[in-house]
Amino acid sequence: MNTAYIIGNGLSRKKHSLGVLARDKNVTTFGCNVLFRDFPADYLVANDALVIYEIVRNDYTESKCLFTDWNPISRDHEESLVESFTNQGYTVIRGGNENRGDMFSLYGWEPTNTVYVLYSQSIGTPYSKFTPIISEEASTGIHAIDAACQDGHTEIKCIGFDSVTEKGNYRNLYEGTENYRRDVGGEKYTPQKADLWKEHHSLIKKHYGKVNIEYIP
Repeated sequence: MNTAYIIGNGLSRKKHSLGVLARDKNVTTFGCNVLFRDFPADYLVANDALVIYEIVRNDYTESKCLFTDWNPISRDHEESLVESFTNQGYTVIRGGNENRGDMFSLYGWEPTNTVYVLYSQSIGTPYSKFTPIISEEASTGIHAIDAACQDGHTEIKCIGFDSVTEKGNYRNLYEGTENYRRDVGGEKYTPQKADLWKEHHSLIKKHYGKVNIEYIP
């Protein structure tokens, strides 16, 4: 299965049948962020603390989840670390199956002074760390392409990548929903790192020169 589909969350994704992809045994699917709300891709890639929190909080296990920032540590250290953040004025929110998890990861969210404690298992967990070849500041879509390349796929087709196929359209199917910024939306919206994202698309193609990467409107 050398063909991978990267499923972005641009509005154009609605034109494509994800069910057809799910039934094609010759295709591997890589989803971005909260795609899991609607479709269980083979792999789910996320690098935003709030999105990772939502995935783990829902105990989502239908996809193999790849997080760019995922460093579980033993729960022997949990209380001392939580106490330290609490004493600094942070709000601590726990997510995941606390009774089942013997490991945890910490994520900070500075805009609201929040620290998320996310539980996982040391064995059999569907969550694992993904190390990108591009900066961790790259978009989730870039990370998903990178993950597919690292997985050995030589034909990569990207859908829902409107910022590429529609020259800077950054609308998102999930804009305004839980854990998505409320100001994302509107024809004039441009992410702060949009210029970097354009550069990252060029870098990823250059790095994986023998891989055919296609963006489908």
